[in-house]
Amino acid sequence: MKAGFTMTSNAREFAANLDAYCRVSSKGYGVALESQAWNFCQDGDGGLYSEFRKIRPPEGSIFAAAKGRNFRVARTNSTSLVPTSGGVSMRAMAKAQSLLHGQKSELFNRDNLKVVKFGARGVNKHRIIRRGGKSSLRGYQLTADQLSAALNEPYANGGKKGDNVRRLNLRALAVLIELLYRRNATHGGTMAIQWLHKEWKRNQWGQKIGGVLEARSKAQGHQIIGTVEFEKTATGELQGVIINGFVPGTGEQAQKHNIIDKVFAVRSASLLKAIENAHKKAAREKGLSK
Repeated sequence: MKAGFTMTSNAREFAANLDAYCRVSSKGYGVALESQAWNFCQDGDGGLYSEFRKIRPPEGSIFAAAKGRNFRVARTNSTSLVPTSGGVSMRAMAKAQSLLHGQKSELFNRDNLKVVKFGARGVNKHRIIRRGGKSSLRGYQLTADQLSAALNEPYANGGKKGDNVRRLNLRALAVLIELLYRRNATHGGTMAIQWLHKEWKRNQWGQKIGGVLEARSKAQGHQIIGTVEFEKTATGELQGVIINGFVPGTGEQAQKHNIIDKVFAVRSASLLKAIENAHKKAAREKGLSK
């Protein structure tokens, strides 16, 4: 399987239960398969989405871990979803280059990584300002003495205005932006969101709802993110489930937390109950039970 997934021990049991449910469901095979595929990915408790949401790292852990390794970051696996450059994502590198405006280094606010701006005229001339318009200055446009005076200017309640300023070169800035992206991704649960599928696509038999799901991301030019496909034999029987997660690290985290086995176990039990209910419904309709 792609993205580091391996077939688990109870996948075949799930496939057998799913096949049995689809055959007895009054919805018909295709519709039943569609609804169960949705449950497999998004069910409130026991689907891929909910299980991946449970393992989101705690707030602050991304930067804490980076600090512990002296902010060494190296993405070695470039994917279509997250292409890399210089050990960080190309997106982070491009953002860093745009913020530096061709300079080797620049002054940034420690909290939000915004470029520190200085006033160009009036009482704020050569002083740090909160918001800089087109006329505002950057650090490299000040002399050494002007810059030193601006950074050492005291606050009314103590401390210096330069205490929250750091000088960053391209590599350092790209790493910090990369960490911000990772933090935002974990807080948003990107590994979980990839299973919130938007569209069905046709399978090899031309069925529009044949058990293949795909999610699309507008930010990535309609990139397929996560897929779940039900594999059939030549005679049409369901024999396995193929899972592909394209968000980097999905496969490793799935194995570490035993997520796929957990989902299979929950869905298999749910299918057995659904099969039992389908039989009861069929019996009632035939007048064989009350």
